[in-house]
Amino acid sequence: MTPDIDNSDLAKPIHVMIADFPNQLAQAIEVAVRQQSDMRYLGAIDANVTTQTGNLRFFQSIQSDVDVLILSAPQLFPLPGIFTHLLAEYKDLRILLVSETEEAACAYWMGINWKRLSSVSVASLITNIRFVANLNPMHEDKTDAT
Repeated sequence: MTPDIDNSDLAKPIHVMIADFPNQLAQAIEVAVRQQSDMRYLGAIDANVTTQTGNLRFFQSIQSDVDVLILSAPQLFPLPGIFTHLLAEYKDLRILLVSETEEAACAYWMGINWKRLSSVSVASLITNIRFVANLNPMHEDKTDAT
């Protein structure tokens, strides 16, 4: 009989970066992510990705090992063009887009796949980070989450 082995510490942590959040909210997200044993906080980018200069600053700042990028943007749809390019280039990247104007978020992966998520709070972002990190990249689901 072999002893039960706890493999929870052996799993690769979810590497998380955030972009374009107001300072206070960015700090709250950082604290929440750092408290998770299965996540690693890689940093924040303040790039204003709605401008060409912001796009360049973003590309210079993003880390290659990021799994989930949480982005604050004025609207959920469409995803800013720079990110559709990123998703096409980096097949394992997931983007969690948080609306600045409504209490909702949207998960994007593999360039063309997305799923609208409801309820945006720091606590729900932690749940959503895990959700998007574990998405099956071949599953296309363009619906609202239930």
